[in-house]
Parts: sequence; C-alpha cells; structure tokens
Amino acid sequence: MPGPKMGPRPADFDEDLVRQAPTFQRWAALSPGEKLRYACRDFVKGHGDDEERLMRRIMIARRNNLRDHAILKKARKQKTIKNSSEEDDSVEEPPSKKKRSATSYALTDEEVMREMDVEAVEATRSFQTWLSLEDGQTFTYNQTYKKGAEGHEWLLKKNIWRRMRYRRENKKMVAQMKGPKDELPLPLDMKVESVSEEVDPTSYSSATATAASVATHIVDHTLSPSLLAATDVPPPSLDIVNADVGALSDSGHDNSMHLDVVEAAVAASESYVKQARESDTVDLAVVAQAALDPPVEPTHLSVHNPIMALTANVDADAIGATIGDHHTPNPLVSFDGDALDVAAKLAAAASASAKHDDADDEYAAV
Repeated sequence: MPGPKMGPRPADFDEDLVRQAPTFQRWAALSPGEKLRYACRDFVKGHGDDEERLMRRIMIARRNNLRDHAILKKARKQKTIKNSSEEDDSVEEPPSKKKRSATSYALTDEEVMREMDVEAVEATRSFQTWLSLEDGQTFTYNQTYKKGAEGHEWLLKKNIWRRMRYRRENKKMVAQMKGPKDELPLPLDMKVESVSEEVDPTSYSSATATAASVATHIVDHTLSPSLLAATDVPPPSLDIVNADVGALSDSGHDNSMHLDVVEAAVAASESYVKQARESDTVDLAVVAQAALDPPVEPTHLSVHNPIMALTANVDADAIGATIGDHHTPNPLVSFDGDALDVAAKLAAAASASAKHDDADDEYAAV
C-alpha cells in the first residue's frame, strides 16, 4: 500500500549527510526486493519512493536527536550551576582540553540485577523479537547476540536496561529543568473543611471571668474618678488587674479571647446603664414636681442625656405620657466595635448624668 503523497523536501534537508548515516549504508547494501525496518516501518529496496521516504525518516530522526541533545546540554548546565556553591568572578579562560579518565567502576551483575526493571526490559520490542528467534539465529542490538549462546541473553538485558535507565534519567533531568507543573485544583471531596477548636469548659469559664475583670477595668479606667465616686462602684485594684491580664495572656485561646472581652465588656457596661436608668427615674419625679411648682431657673429643666432623651417642654399633661412612653435606647444594641468603644459611650453618658446630679443639688439647696 503506497504511503501518503510527499511534498517538497524541508529546508534543513541535507542529502549528503543522510547518505553517510549507518542506516542508509545498510540500505545501500541491500539487493532489490529486500526489506529494511526503520522507525517501525518497512522499506523495500527498489519499491516506489521507499528510498526517499527512508531518507526523510533518517533526517527527521537526526533533527529530533539534535533537539533532545541541546535540551540535555542545557539541563546539565543548569544542574551544574545549581550544585556549585562557589561564585566564580574570575576572568573566563579558554577551555582546556579535558583529560581522559577511567570510569569509577563497572557495576557487577548483582548490582545490575538489583536495580534493573526486569518487567520493563522484557516488555520491550527488542527483547520480544529476541524471544521469537530460534536457537542459532543472531540478533543485533548495539552488538551481535546469538540465540542459545551462554550469557548472550543476560548481556542483551543489560544493554537494554542501560539505555532504558539513561533515558529515564534524562527525562527526570528535563522535567526538573522545566520546573513543577501547575497544581490542579483539588476535588470538592478532598478540600479540608474548617474544624472549630474544642475548648475545655473549665478553661473557658476561667477565661470568661478573666475577660470580664479586664473589661471592667477598661470601663473604670475610661470613666472619670468623680463619676466612680458618684456611682459607688469600687475600681479593681492594680494587682488584681495585672493578675487577670497575666491569666488572660496565658489562657492560650487567642481565637475566642476577643469575643470573651467583648461579652464581658457588655456585661460590665450593663450595670452602668442600669444605674443610669434608676437615677433617671428618680430625676423624672423631681422634674414632675418642678413642673407643678413655680420654675426657679428654666435652664435646670432641660438636661441633655445621651442615654435618655428628655423633651425640653415639660408640662403637667405631658409628664404622664413621657413616663408611660419612656424607652431608654441601649447604646450596645448596634455594638460593632471593641471594648474601648463601649467605654467611650459609657463615659459620655456618665458625664452627662453627673452634670444632671449637680443641677439637682443646686435645686434642692434653693
């Protein structure tokens, strides 16, 4: 069956170089009608364009060998540069002639047998061809082997393995030169799901208590000393706070510590809000009584409180509605910050409450 139609010869085709190849020399020695197998194809001497096809196959093989050899040279050069630890800044000198040195040693049959991939060697096409021969026939693979001769089969296996090992090492070297391949995304079932850390209940309770103490200290530190005296909330001692901070730093729960501090700050600040509500309830009664009596100073009736907003115009009819519809907004409902934000809001509320207490004192004195 004729092959595909051939086009013009490639630009790098060198007929003189191809005719010097050993394969073409064997082809030239054949008689018309004889076959030559090359590159998994059979070429018949004197049949059609088989000679031209053979020459092109030889040229393609030569081109591929030159390309692979250039890649291997580049890979060896990069490997040498990588392994060298000394920096050579000296002036480049012309390369000197390398001295021939004997190889280190030849591997023994036991060492070759130990590292040989016997199954891969026996699965090669060359060894299968050797097995199909009858005793007395010859086989050429780098050298001539005679079927049935002592040691020839083992020698053929060693030569096949030598070439196979050389190709494997070259593939590894080229793969290292090209670098690692892009990592493919893992399947959904192989992705690692986040697992929450298990916290010891005893350590969690101690960490919560410590966080509450630290949050109370933050709020007390933010409020003024006069307000602390007015609210009768004793500030924690410095030793207790330092001990709590030390225990807090040694708790080891970094991920949950921020939440503990925030929750403790909210718990500590609710006491201040509760006290502010109680004091404002008492103030409403005083304001109601002041609305019934003749006003002494109108400025004392309007108090700005960020926690409780009182209307400036207070009359007898509006007092009941104001008390009935009283709703104290909680500044912690929309809390989205840190304990210092809570302390700042509480400080502003407490300062306004302190001013209101001073106004009540002046009114009582009159």
